[in-house]
Amino acid sequence: MRIVTSILLVLLVIGLSACRIGPTASDRPLDEQALLGDLEEAEQEPANVVLTINPDGITPSAIAVPRGPVQLVIQNRAQQSRTFTLSGEELDEQTASVSAGQDYTMELTLPPGIYEFTVTGGGSEMQGVITANIPNSI
Repeated sequence: MRIVTSILLVLLVIGLSACRIGPTASDRPLDEQALLGDLEEAEQEPANVVLTINPDGITPSAIAVPRGPVQLVIQNRAQQSRTFTLSGEELDEQTASVSAGQDYTMELTLPPGIYEFTVTGGGSEMQGVITANIPNSI
């Protein structure tokens, strides 16, 4: 009888240790901001993007960046001044005049979306797209 009691006691202890007490991380609802990887702007490093204006085009003409702070460097390698314009649904139009051979740095905060840019001057117009996605940190 003692052996049976000992076995039952051991099984009871094993059974109780397998039971969890209280909520675990998987029981808590996901915080939407944590799910999307939201960081305070001050905490997020800006994405650095370089656009180069050449006499025959702009490279790259399509860019994907994380949403949030972006440091956009526009390099004008053409022989004439160019005007760079960035617009999108969630952004006030941003315009910069970049002299020939010069660089211009534009600092922005981009919500998720698609933004179009246009480069004019020198008798031509070039276009491109910047897509701001959710951060890669999720």
